[in-house]
Amino acid sequence: MEKRLENAFTEAESKVLNSNSKLSVQILSSFKLLGSPAVSFIYVVRNGSATFNGTISSNLLNRLTTELVGYFLFFPPLIIAERKCSNASWEQ
Repeated sequence: MEKRLENAFTEAESKVLNSNSKLSVQILSSFKLLGSPAVSFIYVVRNGSATFNGTISSNLLNRLTTELVGYFLFFPPLIIAERKCSNASWEQ
């Protein structure tokens, strides 16, 4: 699934930013609610050593059509969203 997400982000970067850097995706967790076909992923997108924040990641992926994202993931996304977190939860 990480490779599929990388391909989607690479396509979005190519179409939106007209660039082709080496983006990588790391899935931190995934879960599925009982009785629902939906699967949720929490992931990080990196460009080399720089990490994209959630806003940049979700905005980039949202520039693709749902059909195109579904093509890369092999199933259509229900929603592409940034998780709501306070800034304090990201401080280390």
